Amino acid sequence: MRKSVWSRAYDTRFFLNKIFVFFVILSSSSQSHPLQKISSTKAAVVDTKSNEVKERQKLEQSYRSCPNGHYGGPRPGRVRYTKDPWIWVVTPEFAAKYCMPEAFIDPDLKGAEAVAVKIREEQDEEICGWGDRVEVCNKARSLRFEIYIKGEVKLPKENDLPYYMPAILPSVFLISNNMFDQEKVRKKNQQNPKPGVKPIFKASQVGLYLLSEDKTTIQLSEIYNESFFKDIFYGIDFMSFDSITGVVKKSKISDQTNLGLVIAFRPVNDKIPYAQQRKLGDFEHVVYLPNQFARKVSELDSHAGDDIQELAKRALGLRKN
Repeated sequence: MRKSVWSRAYDTRFFLNKIFVFFVILSSSSQSHPLQKISSTKAAVVDTKSNEVKERQKLEQSYRSCPNGHYGGPRPGRVRYTKDPWIWVVTPEFAAKYCMPEAFIDPDLKGAEAVAVKIREEQDEEICGWGDRVEVCNKARSLRFEIYIKGEVKLPKENDLPYYMPAILPSVFLISNNMFDQEKVRKKNQQNPKPGVKPIFKASQVGLYLLSEDKTTIQLSEIYNESFFKDIFYGIDFMSFDSITGVVKKSKISDQTNLGLVIAFRPVNDKIPYAQQRKLGDFEHVVYLPNQFARKVSELDSHAGDDIQELAKRALGLRKN
């Protein structure tokens, strides 16, 4: 009798244990489903990102596939790049060598391989006190042209040197030396010029000209040589020029489809007055800017050039800063 009771008790414990084990298994199974879902979701995200990275890598490889170099500015699909403030025009040949964006290409660019233009604001000198008002300050702006020309092109140079780059010494703007000292320095530099400061072109030798339908030109502005580097790229020379702002917008080139802009190099000993109308044959070398690009330059100049009238209003107290 006692054995029968013990046997029934053992059977009951055994049955309850089996139920407990069953529930544990069931619970574990139910918890594994969400974990499997989370794991599969994460895997899908990883796969997507991996595919995006691979696509970007393929794009970047295509952007760097040219024989001579590549453009480092913004491109579709490119995440890391150098911000580009310039407007560009390049020849198809230059674009093929350096993987330049298709939007920059214009076969009508002649006399240069590439031209980049932007408004350059002076960062090292700000003049204040306009109109005797201490709070009225102004930074000078210029229209900067950076030009890439094949080294084989014979440009009319006053000094045929490999580079020109005057020193940029910001703190010097705050110190004025007397005329006697300036003259001594000038004579000393003439006798023994510092490397890089002897100009390649004469001060007024290069200009920005308006080209009319009959191929005559009117000078809009002298452009002043700021730097020159021979073979900045293999077989290509680099030169930069600055023009005063406001001259291109005054030409109203955007309203006249048959007018164009050219950058022209006068002969070294040219004697013709700058304001006189000239024929293209009067120049030693001409860079023809395509009409569409010239309109962009005009628009850039009109929106970002020096506003003398605005400065005058501030100087006269007619408008607050």
